[in-house]
Order: sequence, then C-alpha cells, then structure tokens
Amino acid sequence: MGVINIKEAEADLSRLVDRVAEGEEIVIARSGRPVAKLVRVESEPRKPGRLKGRIHIAEDFDAPLPDEIAAAFAQAQTEELILVSHDSAFESYDVRTLKT
Repeated sequence: MGVINIKEAEADLSRLVDRVAEGEEIVIARSGRPVAKLVRVESEPRKPGRLKGRIHIAEDFDAPLPDEIAAAFAQAQTEELILVSHDSAFESYDVRTLKT
C-alpha cells in the first residue's frame, strides 16, 4: 500500500486511478497524516430479473408507428431532431421537429 501526499495526488490522479484499478491501495496523506484511501471498486455481476415488476413494457411496444409519426421520420433530414411523446391516458401523440 502506497502513501502519497495530497498535492501529489491532485497532480497525478489519473496515474493513481490506473494503479488502483490494477489492485493497489493508495493512502492519501495531508501533512504526513493519512486522511483517505483509494481502493478499487468491485463491480457486482449482473443479475437477470432484478428489475422484475419495476419496468412495464406495453403489449404493443413493437407495433408499427402511427402514420403521423412515421411520416415525420420519413421527412426528417439529418439536421433535424424529432421529438415524440405519447400520452397513453389520452392515446395522443405529440410530434415536434426541431432544427439543430
């Protein structure tokens, strides 16, 4: 475990993060006294189904687009941005084309 002064850590943070990513633990000191420790974050493996019941996908999520939205996409040029919002309570769509 390396000990490094806080001023050095500020100046060379990227290199320190690389060392920590490889498993080294680094203690950061202020005026020679340890105040913090840099350690690698261990990521948890993905768990299928962990969002079950929290996400809703509509039955018709892959249905063809309504004609007005499909037409807006067909007309759009590369410098335009199309915003589409859907209000399922009223079955309405709002289509806006913005110039970028």
